[in-house]
Amino acid sequence: MQVQQLACPAGTPVLAGTPTRNSQETTVKVTLKNADEATVVSAVGGRVDALQASKNTVVIAVNFGEDSDLIELDRRSGRELRRVTVKGMDSSSLLRHTRDGWVMVSDNTAAVVDLNKGTSRTFDLPGTLTSF
Repeated sequence: MQVQQLACPAGTPVLAGTPTRNSQETTVKVTLKNADEATVVSAVGGRVDALQASKNTVVIAVNFGEDSDLIELDRRSGRELRRVTVKGMDSSSLLRHTRDGWVMVSDNTAAVVDLNKGTSRTFDLPGTLTSF
């Protein structure tokens, strides 16, 4: 596995990446496995751009072509809870949870993703946002 992102909530690391030989699937498939010392998330069919984890869930942004999927997984069972495809978001350099949902940023574009409602809305930024 090629590790592409790392999060470390509550002292337990969450590693996310793609298989060394990643295929170009038409649908991104994400799996989560709990090991003794870490949680490992693997994405087949895309590139892991961002990762956030809490005690109960893992949220991962996976790019495939010109779009990205934002996927929420149950941290204990690995079951996929929610998924939203953000059209036109070709990467996600920043991912942050807000009261209105998840904010994903890619160069001069941002998206607010509501995993509960299954919606996203994108908007242009006046320049490149490097942190928030």
